[in-house]
Amino acid sequence: MRNLANQLLRGEYYFGTGTRNTEQFDNFFNSFKRSFKRELNKINAKNLEVSKGHFYLSGFFTVQEQVIYFSISDVRGYLQTNWKGLPEMLIRKAKDYRDFSGGHNRYVAIEPNMSREILRVCNLDLNGFKKVESKKFDLQKKVDKIVSELKENNYFEGSVDSTNKAQRLIWRIGEALGHKGFCITETKMGRYKVRSFVKLEGFNARYETSAKRLYVETDLTDEQFLNKLATYKNSEIITNPYSGEKAELEPLAVALYDFIKGCEITNNYDNMRRALRIFAERWTREYYILLD
Repeated sequence: MRNLANQLLRGEYYFGTGTRNTEQFDNFFNSFKRSFKRELNKINAKNLEVSKGHFYLSGFFTVQEQVIYFSISDVRGYLQTNWKGLPEMLIRKAKDYRDFSGGHNRYVAIEPNMSREILRVCNLDLNGFKKVESKKFDLQKKVDKIVSELKENNYFEGSVDSTNKAQRLIWRIGEALGHKGFCITETKMGRYKVRSFVKLEGFNARYETSAKRLYVETDLTDEQFLNKLATYKNSEIITNPYSGEKAELEPLAVALYDFIKGCEITNNYDNMRRALRIFAERWTREYYILLD
């Protein structure tokens, strides 16, 4: 909730504006639904419904047999804040899930454990609040899981709930892959971090703060690189278009030769250099006839 409150305080500077909702607001909406549902679990609330409007959201939930309406008005900078400077959410009692007028307006600050304040301002039983202890973050277990997935797929994507955790993961994953003493670059919007990333040889990672998503990629091994090529059943005789010399290539070599020529046409020089190196190492004589 604290991260969502910080986003709301940035208003239009963060969310942008326009005739359609921005990506930043869509991400905020999705994050709010997840976070608010966890918050409502602390008071055993049920039947949460959340609707998205034009830069605002609203909905209903039920707690202690009472229907509650809630609303966050225009996030672009027109929110009410409390004495601590925290953005507030409107709540009021309702008769049912179609009652948009309901009782008296009340406001609660958007912050951790706000569900207890919801009970208080709605005159409900405060004994219904039970703080949920967060699960301990097992850094090494998470690192081992990601490294294992990278070894199999060379790619990982998953949710991480804070920038601090994401950066610790990136450092430890990089170290596990043999990189030492590297730095993580941060991009900011004002005081707020929006992305953390690192680009090293064979290891790329980035963390998107608003979406709370971590992306990690590693290079394929030569064997994995070759296994991804579409191979043919039969060998072929290939002619060098410049010298006229010919060489017979086995199916895997034909596939790699075609890949090299495709990279040459599309100016994909990084993959082309790697493919040429592999070809020269495995089919040296044919390399000098066809590609040197």
